[in-house]
Amino acid sequence: SWGWDEVRGLDVRDVAVRSAGRRLASMAFDSVVVLITGDGEQPPLFTVLVETEGDGTVEASVLAAVTGGIHTPDEYDLSRTLLARLADGTTTVGELLRWRRDEPEDVAPAKDQRLALLREWTAATV
Repeated sequence: SWGWDEVRGLDVRDVAVRSAGRRLASMAFDSVVVLITGDGEQPPLFTVLVETEGDGTVEASVLAAVTGGIHTPDEYDLSRTLLARLADGTTTVGELLRWRRDEPEDVAPAKDQRLALLREWTAATV
């Protein structure tokens, strides 16, 4: 693990990105498959690249946190912008943690709230 002051860059690869309509169709199809077969799957993995001064670039595979594991193009673009801002220090992880602490329930935000939060965090100045 690294402190935020050690991170020089963050990037993601292999993220499932689809339009809102295709995302909904994929999730509906997956739900039908689970209903028929009883065999559910974890969300798809994607790759996070963490660039640090001391260790160079390190790859990690992580599970998508968004429902169904599929992001819309807006979510993907805003998320990449947020990662870049976290890496260059123009947004702090404290802003994200503050939101989590203030939330009454430990649940993921709905799509509209998630997009609003991403827009807020990518526009914030430190």
